[in-house]
Amino acid sequence: MPASSKPRPHWNRRTLLFRGRVLKQFGRPAPNAELILQAFEEQNWSRSIDDPLPPLRGRNQKRRLHETIQNLNRRLSLRLIIFRGDGFGKGVRWDPA
Repeated sequence: MPASSKPRPHWNRRTLLFRGRVLKQFGRPAPNAELILQAFEEQNWSRSIDDPLPPLRGRNQKRRLHETIQNLNRRLSLRLIIFRGDGFGKGVRWDPA
């Protein structure tokens, strides 16, 4: 199956969907998670992206990214995908579960 025809998630500013099913809905703002999801959406859900979080004075960037990835995986209504770090603290990837 060509890569372009494989199912991809979809983010619409409040809801994360995959294969037509709701995986996560945000009732209140989650700026870091939303930045990551928006970056994936803008890049047509390539398997990995560079860390889109802007630096924040006094915060460890790698730790912040790691915590955001954990939060993305938390409370998924269906575990059809999983988010992971790139192992270097510089990027994020997603994989079907």
